[in-house]
Amino acid sequence: MSAEAKSTSSGARVRHAPSVAWQRVGDEVVVLDVPRRTLVGLNGTASALWEALASESDLAAGADAVAARLQQPAAGLIDEVEQIAQALIRRELLQVVATLPVGAGPAHAAPASPASAGETPEALPGILWEEQLEASGVYAACAKDEFGEGGPQCTSSPSAGSS
Repeated sequence: MSAEAKSTSSGARVRHAPSVAWQRVGDEVVVLDVPRRTLVGLNGTASALWEALASESDLAAGADAVAARLQQPAAGLIDEVEQIAQALIRRELLQVVATLPVGAGPAHAAPASPASAGETPEALPGILWEEQLEASGVYAACAKDEFGEGGPQCTSSPSAGSS
């Protein structure tokens, strides 16, 4: 079963996808989706969750960290955190690495399916905006895989080949 098809119940363990880089910019987190050459801006709750998941964690712990950061009760945030996590999994920015056994998580947790091509950022919880790198004049650098090798997504800027 693919990570995208796994449930994102509050017991699911998730992590950042290895093909992304990120940076906090002001009040939001901006994620570089290297394979898609896309920048993705996250809203306040999604940014807090993203930072809480900087190391592999379960969504319940992520919700607790978001609650502490936003000074809100965790119980009131778990549904929103799960929706945001599903959206980030659908965009392949987060990966599910383990889930609770069937029936152990909340009954309302639905499987996350891959994002469809026509989905807009506004349709995905937690995502404020996204922009193709070429459209913004930024070119992706070569991302290294776990073996230190550059993948097929490697490109160079227009000036890299000129003398």
